[in-house]
Amino acid sequence: MSHQAASRFAGIAGLLSLIAGLFGAYFEAGFPDTRDVGVITRFVLEHKSMLISQSLAFSLSPILLLFMIAGLAERLKKPGASALWANSSFGAAAIWIGLQVAAQCIQIGYAMATTPEVPASLALMSASAAMLTLSGIGGAAFMFAVGMAILADRQMPVWFAVLSLVAALAQLLIWMTAAVESGPFSPVGWTAYILQPFLLVWLLPAALLLLIGRRANSDEGKVP
Repeated sequence: MSHQAASRFAGIAGLLSLIAGLFGAYFEAGFPDTRDVGVITRFVLEHKSMLISQSLAFSLSPILLLFMIAGLAERLKKPGASALWANSSFGAAAIWIGLQVAAQCIQIGYAMATTPEVPASLALMSASAAMLTLSGIGGAAFMFAVGMAILADRQMPVWFAVLSLVAALAQLLIWMTAAVESGPFSPVGWTAYILQPFLLVWLLPAALLLLIGRRANSDEGKVP
């Protein structure tokens, strides 16, 4: 496969990941900010099919994203230069994606296990939420590495480096919410709904840049 074809494949995978993520967001019902087992159990029972559908979409999205990230890491590499930042970006992304998929596995598990006779497991729900929020440190490292790779070797536009660094900050803040139990800065607080969309804002131009690919003169170090 040529570099151009691989870049376009990665871009398509990124757009499909975006669509899957939006599909999952469509099923977002908003968990109640409480530790009352009765309230949580009723919520899970009333939204069981939505929770399962959401997890299916949110597990597909990061897997598709992995293909885009592989193409992005290849795009970031400059011939004759160190690939430290590019390689670091892929490694951090693999950890980030792995934790996200694991969190969705747990969500499907407790959603299917909850019945009127078997209350929802707050321990499993907390574990799922912790995985999602703690994965933010992997996302932050990934996007930081992308931004630094672009600034170092100029294989992609500088504005995308700035966007990557801003998105890295959003992921870092998501990671920090893991230590907050309740309120607006908790994983189910309103700040989460502000920080999460930064990924989508980053993902769309990333996929489009890979779809466009390099111009004929990119081998000389110029970028589209």
